[in-house]
Amino acid sequence: MEKFLKIVATGGVIWLIIVLVLFPKECIDAGLSGVFLCLDTVIPSLFPFFVCSGIITGLGLARPLGKVFSPFMKPLFNVSGRGALPFVMGILSGYPVGAKCVTDLYSSGECSKSESEKLLAFCNNSGPMFILGAVGAGMIGNVAIGRYLYIIHILSAFLTGIIMRFYKTKEEEVLSLPTCEKKDIISAITEAVAKSTDSIVLVCGYVIFFCVAGKALSKLNITPLMHGLMEITGGTEKVIGLEMSLNEKLPIVSGVIAFSSLSVILQVLSIIRKTNLSPKLYLIGKTIQGVLAFCITKVFLMFVPISEMTANITFSSLNTKSPWEISLGTAIIILILVVSLRRKKVDN
Repeated sequence: MEKFLKIVATGGVIWLIIVLVLFPKECIDAGLSGVFLCLDTVIPSLFPFFVCSGIITGLGLARPLGKVFSPFMKPLFNVSGRGALPFVMGILSGYPVGAKCVTDLYSSGECSKSESEKLLAFCNNSGPMFILGAVGAGMIGNVAIGRYLYIIHILSAFLTGIIMRFYKTKEEEVLSLPTCEKKDIISAITEAVAKSTDSIVLVCGYVIFFCVAGKALSKLNITPLMHGLMEITGGTEKVIGLEMSLNEKLPIVSGVIAFSSLSVILQVLSIIRKTNLSPKLYLIGKTIQGVLAFCITKVFLMFVPISEMTANITFSSLNTKSPWEISLGTAIIILILVVSLRRKKVDN
């Protein structure tokens, strides 16, 4: 298998070099679009979350937060309450913040190896800015449809986590967690910013590279689905541009976003590369989530079909909530669930 992957990767690199030589202007434009994407969206939206995750773990706040969320995370996902941090950050921010949070927790001794691998499988998700903004408002022209896709995306991640709970966490690993070394506030912020800078540079590098690689892919006769599995933004746009009804396209779009694409997978691998965390469970989890998102969207559209007339409603003509309002609402719902479970536990 490894030999086959090396052959495929070598062939892809050779093709990319050929396209770079034959179509330099188009490749330069694609690279520039990746740079602007990083400056306009990737860095402003992801970097603060990277830093916040680092500060929380550096100050040793994950454990007290874990005690609060344990009544929610343990029964549903069979992980400690500390797993709530990457789960919530993942659905509020986007790829690959969830993976960065998990790596921070594992590196600081807050989560065991098996528990961290389980968290990776369902905590790294697309955020509201991409699904509601780029896909809903930009590509489809209807932010309401983007809202449905975002809700289904969260639901598919939630169900994936429940499925992954049966991947047993070794109790002896959890009990042997090292004592967390708390840092002072200045040291915690400095270290968080430094590590987050390294991570965001890697992410931006992958974004720019795959923008150019996407241009090379467009020169091949590959299916939009295959493009989506390689690069999420361009692939999603290709799928939406297919000559078929929106009811047929949306399940594919939903599945592609949930699976994430090779570009995001490589970003995650670059983040966990300094640890001994295995990516196998992460790949299994994203595959399960992609299938779940496809099936849930398919079933949803059987009961609530979206007409082409609805699809033509523009973003500006809709009286809708912003992504941040929806994200805040999701966080409030999670908090209510936690409080309810804690009260139930006290009553018993």
